[in-house]
Amino acid sequence: MTVRRVIFTGQSGIKIGSALKDFVSKTSPFVRGHRQRPLLFKIEDEMKNIYLKEHKKDDFPTLWIRKILMLPAPALYVLWERAFNSVLQKIRNGENKDIFINLHACFYHHFTVEYLSLARTELIKKFQPDLFITLIDDIYDIHDRLRDRNQIFHPSYGGATEPVGAILELMRILDWRAKEIMMTKHFANELGVSHYIFAVKHSYDTLYKLIFENKPKFYISHPISEVRRLQKSEEEKANQIIEAIHRLEIKSSSEFVSFLPTTIDELRIQQEERDKQTVYVPKLMPRWDLEKYQRPINLLFRPPPKRETDPLRGKESEYSIELHLLLKALYNHIEVQVSSRDHRLVEQSNFLFVYRPCFNGNVSSGVLKEIQYYLMLTGSRSDKKCFIYMPTKDQNKLKIRQLEKILVNKIRNGVLACDNGESITLNHEEEKMLITAGNNIDVLIEVFKEIMNNKSLSYVGERHGLESDKAQKAIDFITETAREHISNFDQHISTYKQAASVLWEDDNLSPEILIDKIIGNL
Repeated sequence: MTVRRVIFTGQSGIKIGSALKDFVSKTSPFVRGHRQRPLLFKIEDEMKNIYLKEHKKDDFPTLWIRKILMLPAPALYVLWERAFNSVLQKIRNGENKDIFINLHACFYHHFTVEYLSLARTELIKKFQPDLFITLIDDIYDIHDRLRDRNQIFHPSYGGATEPVGAILELMRILDWRAKEIMMTKHFANELGVSHYIFAVKHSYDTLYKLIFENKPKFYISHPISEVRRLQKSEEEKANQIIEAIHRLEIKSSSEFVSFLPTTIDELRIQQEERDKQTVYVPKLMPRWDLEKYQRPINLLFRPPPKRETDPLRGKESEYSIELHLLLKALYNHIEVQVSSRDHRLVEQSNFLFVYRPCFNGNVSSGVLKEIQYYLMLTGSRSDKKCFIYMPTKDQNKLKIRQLEKILVNKIRNGVLACDNGESITLNHEEEKMLITAGNNIDVLIEVFKEIMNNKSLSYVGERHGLESDKAQKAIDFITETAREHISNFDQHISTYKQAASVLWEDDNLSPEILIDKIIGNL
């Protein structure tokens, strides 16, 4: 049995040490003795032990904040080097076992107010790691942990007690995570070793497969925002796809190393319409799979302590323009990290499985970006495959939704007049005519005319100079609109079909059948 040497990194507030101890003590192969339990070393514990040997022996809970992270940077570099060398010595004297080292690739220095990476590549190289894994978690959960007693954002240490301060703390957590990932990726790249980003809301089994089993690594891509929107109006339909996604995750995780996008769910800052404007309020939408994470089973994740008060959430009555702008900035900051992280997850996977990318007739922008990045990564490569399930019913719905949006935009731009306001929804017969027309431009023109008549839509463009008369301009407008509709639809569908190594379009394929089909195509 080949032994594995793994370096785990992650920012403060994730509780990596506790997560790894639970992983080792609760994962089936370790518990049943099919594999010996790995040796665990935490560099920060070794740093603390060395510090205590040479200073006052009181090991108080705030030792790191009040003493160690107040040392000058040169002293911290030396302390880290001594700690890592001490661990290397213990490893040399130990048994031939799997070894996990836990360290922070990036520290926040409390005295100089800067980020520091204390790790040295040449020392890490002596450990001969097989892979690096950076553990991550939702910033809101990290924030809750760091607001606990003796932690850096506790009110007694100047932590936020109001929304503005809390937003700034969340931004710092985002920056901290980005730097932690960047530094770990740098060390892995320097040593020519694989690096994975791994959310703690994944299961013990998934982590075990990643480290010890040569299983295919899949990134599961599926719509999220559209499902959330649907929950507000058609809850039953939303619950049906959520259930299907759950089944997909369970089946894929039993067969592969499956990286699940909803194990990080941060883009939940609520937006509301006030005085015909969209504003950001300090309130979060419910987390995806909230119940699952309130009572985690077989997960690295441990819920943060519950709090009676929170400086950010549930205070929408305190809305102000300053708060709106800060929340918008936080939202945008999260959005950037969502993009970079999801691209990284596509990168670290052998395969991409895209599930219903135009569900409910709306293109998932996040899924589309992941597909586009996949196309950039693969080029002429054939070993990195993309499997897409895009049922015909979703494609038809996309065709309908896109026409409705085109007509609404024409009304808003003053090209079309409508007696019934700006809302356009095709009825069943109109939808059927549109789908039957396909891409036949002549038939589509007739369908558009019928829809315009049914919806009391009239062309209001004006004739200028030597242009054709208004009737001819209206005919040209309808023709151009038909071509625009065909182009918009084909543009998205062609992207999906270009990316797909295998594409399934049958309606109502179950998640279990889809995974079996993927296995048959590997």
